[in-house]
Amino acid sequence: AMNHGINPYALDFPACLEGGETVHSQQQYYEEQTYLKSQQHEHQKKTVAASAKSMLALHSHSSQSARLLLQQQQQATNPPFLPKQDHYYPCAEHHLLNYLNRTDVKVALHVKEDTNWESCSDEVDYNMGDLLTPQMDLYKELLSIASTSEDLNMLVFSGDDDSICSTAGTQHWIYDLGVDPLEGHLWQPWEVNGQTAGFVTHFDLSKRGKGRHGHGGSTSSSFVFATVHGAGHEVPAYRPLEALELFKKYLSGEW
Repeated sequence: AMNHGINPYALDFPACLEGGETVHSQQQYYEEQTYLKSQQHEHQKKTVAASAKSMLALHSHSSQSARLLLQQQQQATNPPFLPKQDHYYPCAEHHLLNYLNRTDVKVALHVKEDTNWESCSDEVDYNMGDLLTPQMDLYKELLSIASTSEDLNMLVFSGDDDSICSTAGTQHWIYDLGVDPLEGHLWQPWEVNGQTAGFVTHFDLSKRGKGRHGHGGSTSSSFVFATVHGAGHEVPAYRPLEALELFKKYLSGEW
């Protein structure tokens, strides 16, 4: 849920302001044109009008579309720390749900027409007791298994712009699992295109066996914690390139 225009899953990113209705009314069109013309004059953006006109012709766009278009022209839609290779679209999920709920799409997907696609649906009835059960003991069990198993490689990653599952909270339980960071591998920066993408910590599994960077024992397992700078709850949605590099490092065995 978005509260007062703030996205708690990514605090520095814009929230989608569109409602459930996608019909583009004449009043909306008039308001958008007026808004764009006034802003175009202020910022002397001669190219905005042509681009906005083509977008406004698509009746499915809401009034926010015009504002987002203008902001994109001014490079003000996304946080200033977001590199040019990353683009975040606050209403992408909203548009996807509208698309999936179209009758012709449901027919093409062989989905019951009375199905209503939505995020975090209650159709799957999770047991709230299980949902709120701490999982730290599971990680402790996995770390014990890692001491005698080959190639049990674990990566926990966290976007540091997320207030729902915050990086600080993740650090709190990770550092309480009974494993210490490897010497020289605590909170080391990792980069994408020469820019710091976050920080990574490799943990010492030598007390339980031998980590990939550890000493003693016989296992080649690993346990790694990585942050992704400027990413929200769903890391690939907010920092797609950095997320791809993170997964590559994990799957290739570099981490």
